Amino acid sequence: MMREPIGTILSSSCVLAVVVALSTEAHAKAQIVTFDVPGATSTEAVSINAGGAITGIWGDAAGAHGFLRQRDGTITTFDVPGADPAFGTRPSSINKKDYITGNYATLNDRGKDVPHVFIRSPDGTINTFGVPNNGRYDYPVKITTDRAVIGSYLKGRVSYGFIKPRHGKTIIFQDQQNDTVVTAANNLNAVTGWATSTATAFVRNPDGTFTYFAIGALGTEPRDINDDGTVVGSAGADGFVRTSDGEDSEFDAGGTQTFPYAVNNHGAITGSFNGDPGSHGFVRDPSGLITVFDPDGALFTEAMSINDRGVVAGAYSDQQGVGHGFIRYP
Repeated sequence: MMREPIGTILSSSCVLAVVVALSTEAHAKAQIVTFDVPGATSTEAVSINAGGAITGIWGDAAGAHGFLRQRDGTITTFDVPGADPAFGTRPSSINKKDYITGNYATLNDRGKDVPHVFIRSPDGTINTFGVPNNGRYDYPVKITTDRAVIGSYLKGRVSYGFIKPRHGKTIIFQDQQNDTVVTAANNLNAVTGWATSTATAFVRNPDGTFTYFAIGALGTEPRDINDDGTVVGSAGADGFVRTSDGEDSEFDAGGTQTFPYAVNNHGAITGSFNGDPGSHGFVRDPSGLITVFDPDGALFTEAMSINDRGVVAGAYSDQQGVGHGFIRYP
């Protein structure tokens, strides 16, 4: 897998055993399908849309590349023309109409990779934005149903958020700390993230106003926001859920640290936690019931995305350290 393992080894497996025992019935009903891009040395699914199409990153000796996996299993690979092979093409989000956004990079005049944004249309056309050699490093996290691209960029040592609508001028914004890292957005242009210099997280509402929050004392890291405005992420060793009315709660999926990565519009959450050994995937239903899962032979499981049907996409490393994609059907 291209991501580094997300955990340390759990000193005792008691918590994991309890969670697995509570989740046996739900686990038995689920189906996990694994897949690899043909010719890949690693495959990582990062985003799934409402129809079950998946985008992600695959690697070979030449570097990183993008892929689109249709619901019927058909896989199309792609690269941004002119991308520096050392950085490659790295998708991050797919919308329900199969438009994909992500990163590619060009070399600046000092020979350093500068990431920019691409948008891939369903017909395979790729458009880009971000000016080469301008010292701006672009990181998109979401392409909405209306094809707005949302993310953040780094210029110098300062981070800014951006919303690039399908038509019209790009919106640039900063939170009150003047150091804005966008980690997720929803289809209504609500944005969440944090200021790197503080433990404060934020939601930037569609009207441009900010709401700030902190959960626990060890830092609050939002990872996703659904169309109802529910935010999920990590707070210290635990996961958290924060509803649009400001109510928050923490939860432990098992192990030593919980990493919620995605929440769908029904409130179902997926993510991973440090286990014994490696890491494991989980789904937390809207009532709070947690189901633990792993593809067969997995050592590290990262559940990255969940659609409104409860289908989860992610990646796992096997015992030999080779990365594969997976889809979990409820």
